[in-house]
Amino acid sequence: MYSIMIVDDREIFRRQLKRFQAFCSSAAFSIEYEAQNGEEALALLRENKIDMVITDIKMPIMDGIELLQHIKDENLCGCVVFLSEYAEFSYARQGLQMGAFDYLVKPVSNEAVKALLDRAESLLSTSRRSWLDITDAQKERIAQCVMDNDDYARKLCSEIAEGIVGSSTGDAVALESLTSLLHDVGGLILAKRNYLRELIDTESLFSLQPCPHDEICSRFSEKIAEVMNKVNSFRLNVRNELIQSVSDSVLRSLGRDISLQSMADLHFVNKAYLSHLFSQETGMSFMDYVNSIRMECAKHRIACTGDKIYEIASDLKYSDTEYFSKVFKQYTGYTPSAYRALTHPQDGE
Repeated sequence: MYSIMIVDDREIFRRQLKRFQAFCSSAAFSIEYEAQNGEEALALLRENKIDMVITDIKMPIMDGIELLQHIKDENLCGCVVFLSEYAEFSYARQGLQMGAFDYLVKPVSNEAVKALLDRAESLLSTSRRSWLDITDAQKERIAQCVMDNDDYARKLCSEIAEGIVGSSTGDAVALESLTSLLHDVGGLILAKRNYLRELIDTESLFSLQPCPHDEICSRFSEKIAEVMNKVNSFRLNVRNELIQSVSDSVLRSLGRDISLQSMADLHFVNKAYLSHLFSQETGMSFMDYVNSIRMECAKHRIACTGDKIYEIASDLKYSDTEYFSKVFKQYTGYTPSAYRALTHPQDGE
């Protein structure tokens, strides 16, 4: 059932409107909220999921036009209807141009209300179905925003989560839809940054655990924030395009021999120049960065796989396992065996 809020400064009109047979007999709509001005309505909209707002235009404190502007700016409701006197039609027209769904002319008739509800039900049912059918373009946009560390990803995903939860027939459906979305977005990210599989537990990162109904949206938002943090935690965030490209090349070359000379040759620059520029832009030496990425890869494999320590050392181009263990302890504070016992106690060495 869709919830309605009536906003009018005259209580007697709100009572009359609620008594209309079109509302009383409707199986799809229920008047659940009332407000006497736009400010009260806005507060209710920010705290509750309201599907439809029927609002007067001229009201004290905050009028209908200003209320509509807030609703659109904050994406609070997808169906706003104006109540208009004939003399106020220019305001109603302005509201339609701003994105209002429709208007009712006072005095309002039961037939007009019934026709309005039929049109609104069609709009809202289509809107609800659309939340459960996120397009590939939307998924690609989310993935790109995540990789760009753009906060718009958080805002967009928050809106999608609220839409899915509000339109789903149950918690299981909502969780399944959000988990599927997370999995698909993760696949798009990994297609462009495949090296992440060597650095983090991607299966866990791109999954959503069951949770109570009132926590689904917040948990999904927290998960998106976690994804953004981990996806971008290894790639250097610098303005210099050359150093950014070198960082990307290092991440794509985890299983290969990596040297300053090989990176200089790959990017057609002088070795000494690259060394100086890298230190200047990042505050660390090139090999310190390479070793930090290798150690992050080692941490992931030690904690999440049963690979032998000498195998991990060899794959990361450390020919001496003892030297690898020394570097690992300097980086983490633990020997590889101690780190495995700490993070993956069920596996022995």
